[in-house]
Amino acid sequence: MPTRNIYFALIVVFVSLFIASKTSLKNQILSQVSRQLEKNSLERPTREQLFQGALKGMATAVGDEPYTDYIPPSEGKEYMREIQGQFAGVGLGHFLKEESTGGFYFVPLHDSPAIKAGLKFGDLIVSVDDREVANLSIVELTGLLRGKEKTDVRIKILDRDSNPRFLNPEANSINDASPEELKEIVVTRDLVQQDPISGDRLDSSNNWIFTLKDRPDIGYIRIESFIDATGTKTQEALEQLEREGVSKVVLDFRGNPGGFLPDASAICNELLSNGSPIVETRNRNGVKRRITAKKYPRRRFRVAVLIDSDSASASEIVAAALQDAGVGTVVGTRSYGKGTIQEIFELPCNSGVLRMTTASFWRPSGASIHRHKDSTPEDDWGVKPNDGYEVSVTPAQQYYLEWVRKVRSTKPDASELNARTFAFMTRQTEGLLRQLREGQGLTRLEAAFELGIDPSEIGSVRQQSETEAENDASSTSTSFKPLGLSPYFDPQLDRAVEYLSSLENGDGQNLSSPEDKLEIDDGGNRDIL
Repeated sequence: MPTRNIYFALIVVFVSLFIASKTSLKNQILSQVSRQLEKNSLERPTREQLFQGALKGMATAVGDEPYTDYIPPSEGKEYMREIQGQFAGVGLGHFLKEESTGGFYFVPLHDSPAIKAGLKFGDLIVSVDDREVANLSIVELTGLLRGKEKTDVRIKILDRDSNPRFLNPEANSINDASPEELKEIVVTRDLVQQDPISGDRLDSSNNWIFTLKDRPDIGYIRIESFIDATGTKTQEALEQLEREGVSKVVLDFRGNPGGFLPDASAICNELLSNGSPIVETRNRNGVKRRITAKKYPRRRFRVAVLIDSDSASASEIVAAALQDAGVGTVVGTRSYGKGTIQEIFELPCNSGVLRMTTASFWRPSGASIHRHKDSTPEDDWGVKPNDGYEVSVTPAQQYYLEWVRKVRSTKPDASELNARTFAFMTRQTEGLLRQLREGQGLTRLEAAFELGIDPSEIGSVRQQSETEAENDASSTSTSFKPLGLSPYFDPQLDRAVEYLSSLENGDGQNLSSPEDKLEIDDGGNRDIL
């Protein structure tokens, strides 16, 4: 062997030994820290706790919370269910605590165990398994209602038809109700699958109707989240609208936190011309992957896209792709600005789950979607409404219209959603506003959270209310008047309908395939957005 090769081999061996010695030293330090904590800590941890803590610490050290994180085995199953829109329980949500009685109103989820057991909007929960709920928070109540599948829970209610306060807030409280007026319903917990999409209302067969009740020429698809079934169900809804001769559709992404990338791509595939760019992803080395539509030459829907500040990631991908292609007009308020992709790694030996940010995504125009920690409102991030289509609503109005939308989705053809129900929801919103403005301790904070308001901004909200009261002698600090047209009371939806109504049937849109056809990829992995 030549002398030069011998020297080279010796250098490689020396470097390898040096690296190994440093690695070995760090491993020894980790082992020593573990032994010291296990032996001398006042609260003695188990080895498994120290192991999981080390994994958690490594994930936290990346500085990408909450997107990069370690989920321990005890939470892993629930997390994997959560990202698929599933949970074990009775299927009640959108709770509202009535301050004067301590009971809870709720909205039952579509096709849930609660619906099948006979629970309905307007019923008031009094106790769960003989435990009175008057002093419980919403989180505590949720904990009582969720549990293992195939187990029973006893829910005592005051039926809405026996509850005078559902009609009149000044009526006697449930404390004055006789035991005979209370009803106990046994619900068997099951795996509840939340609908990834919904329509305007349900028909008599409990199927979604994807057209607006008063405008059957306009489709409406609310996309709640992006799970494995979202793309397929949206495709089926669009095909149903096509069969009905509907060519205008509202896609509602408000409050949608995102989900799986393939399902966002699948929706774009239904609406964009073959070859149109959907999104571009980039890893830390700048390597780009272009995802493009590859299904139809064109599909002739005119689209209005509803977004708000809670529309994130996958929602932003679809909104940006349709907007950049000239296929969809975006209505509402600026989106959240989450332009990163996470991958999930299930660790061996049932050691938990690692969720890690692995790439960023960029809209077809090349503009950034991600809002960094130091970003300002003037920076380029998120998706903005088209010029002339920004429609802001107050937190109270947003809270109210969400109640209207949820209640409409529980009643076949909304036949029972009458003036009594609207009046009830208006009074409840007024009550929350009053608690917020009067500053009633913890109640005030609960009211803020219910209305989606940052408690740190309560002072500015109160001041705004006082200023409005000074400028309008007829207004009061507790009054609430819903905006928008009945039966939705949704100014953002009204604007979307106004836009679609202005388009004549047969109007063309810019659906031509772009000349730029870089690397085509269907995005067929399970990246989470």
